[in-house]
Amino acid sequence: MQITVDDIQKFGINDFLGKDFECKCGKIHSVKLDNLIIEEGAIEKLPMVLKNFGYKNVFLVADNNTYDAAGREVEKILISAGFFIEKLIYERAYELVPDEVAIGEFLVSYNKKMEVILTVGSGVLNDISKYMSFMLDIPSIVVATAPSMDGYASSISALMLKDTKISVQSTPPKAIIGDIDILRKAPMDMILAGFGDMLGKYSALRDWKLANIVIGEYYCDVVKNMIELSVNRCAAEVNLLAKRDGDAVGHLMEGLMIVGIAMSFVGNSRPASGAEHHMSHFWELSFLMEGRKAIPHGIKVGIATFIINNIANKFIEMDIDFENIGDDLKILDRDKWKNEINRVYKKAAPEILSLNDGNIDDMVEDRKSRQIVIRDNWEDIVHVIREFPDADKIQMLLKRAGIPIRPQDVGIDREMVQDAILYAKELRQKYTILQLLGDMGLLKYFAYMDGLY
Repeated sequence: MQITVDDIQKFGINDFLGKDFECKCGKIHSVKLDNLIIEEGAIEKLPMVLKNFGYKNVFLVADNNTYDAAGREVEKILISAGFFIEKLIYERAYELVPDEVAIGEFLVSYNKKMEVILTVGSGVLNDISKYMSFMLDIPSIVVATAPSMDGYASSISALMLKDTKISVQSTPPKAIIGDIDILRKAPMDMILAGFGDMLGKYSALRDWKLANIVIGEYYCDVVKNMIELSVNRCAAEVNLLAKRDGDAVGHLMEGLMIVGIAMSFVGNSRPASGAEHHMSHFWELSFLMEGRKAIPHGIKVGIATFIINNIANKFIEMDIDFENIGDDLKILDRDKWKNEINRVYKKAAPEILSLNDGNIDDMVEDRKSRQIVIRDNWEDIVHVIREFPDADKIQMLLKRAGIPIRPQDVGIDREMVQDAILYAKELRQKYTILQLLGDMGLLKYFAYMDGLY
């Protein structure tokens, strides 16, 4: 069936499931998710969901926190209903890291007689299970324990391999159970992380359109509207989240699910992740290398969204001399750049250098070509940046949610912010406003600007 922007206004979340949509963007949009239940008492329907799929032998995956939050109750319900359960409970004193150790622990614990992976958890657990679902060719189902991130329904997993955060192909779960009674009891910082992650979509969508303008990257208005409508609804209910209001928490969870569905429609994380996520990943990697406790992903995304939007707003107010821009960019000092990558990425530097390996002359010529495109499409670029909420609006929403606005409030110092603005873009081969500023020779100007955050 065909799908248009007008259809998005009328669809409920389950209208996106189980269909192939012909879109004017030229793609056939679909998602492998078959069942989505977001309601109070949803885990009571889990036995029915498993029976409908024909599963009897269940490999339950949780960590020590999510097992206490919901895993034990899920296990009790399933055993009472006659299911055979084997389980892996990750025991960690701090945050579970989706690295080679966690993957190895999964493989050692896994019994190939199991018919389905049942994940009880949120971000990291979901990423591990979706990846293992893909690698082992076994379906998965997830019981969400927090409305904390947008990756539940996506076909991408974020893993920490060779000390570098990378996105890898994975298999989305066949069903997602979001029990509002469980979700609303999640730690408040995880609820706020989900809201911060949603706010980041304003930045990500803007970057996607900028990439469409500057480098001709694929873009879809239907997917853009799916996400934007969800973010707007969550923003309108921000005051209710702090009260753990069931409807607001449910709508936040639905919004995060729609973002995941949108990523599946596109086949990658492009519409949901831009410069704000690159900065968040950079800080996460920095904390990990320093042995510091992680900050919830969405909290970092919210802070980065404010910084990036502030940069974007100031950028379009600049008086840019397109005729003379780029004189200092005609020669790239590759050795100096490598030294900086080694400084900021430390033991992860080899992977980053490999990811960004290229011919210097080609890089210079590509940059010159993009500068011309930016000049010729300047009015469209300004329009795109002004289309989305400005930094003041993001700041107001963060304050209402109770999310820190200043990076120093969560232990991110000025140098770490400066390095993120300058070098976080190297984490992904993805064109964002940071790459655009790099093309214009303005990254250092904004990295060292006073009063930016």
